[in-house]
Amino acid sequence: MADDKNNRGPQDRSRINLSEDYEVRYWTEKFGVSKAQLEEAVRAAGSSAEAVEKNCAGARWAEIPSSERHHRHSPRRR
Repeated sequence: MADDKNNRGPQDRSRINLSEDYEVRYWTEKFGVSKAQLEEAVRAAGSSAEAVEKNCAGARWAEIPSSERHHRHSPRRR
């Protein structure tokens, strides 16, 4: 199926096509990453949107200092 250039979301939301500017815009906004980070995630995980999303989430988690990770997701002690 040919891409509809008026449709600003990707044709197939399960795959990421870095050749289309509108798809790059969509996915960078959806995942909250830069174009370079999206390209790196696609190289690492392939074009599956689900795999790239997990890769991006893991990268964001890794950016949080380890001292803060524990406190963000652990239950409060009373």
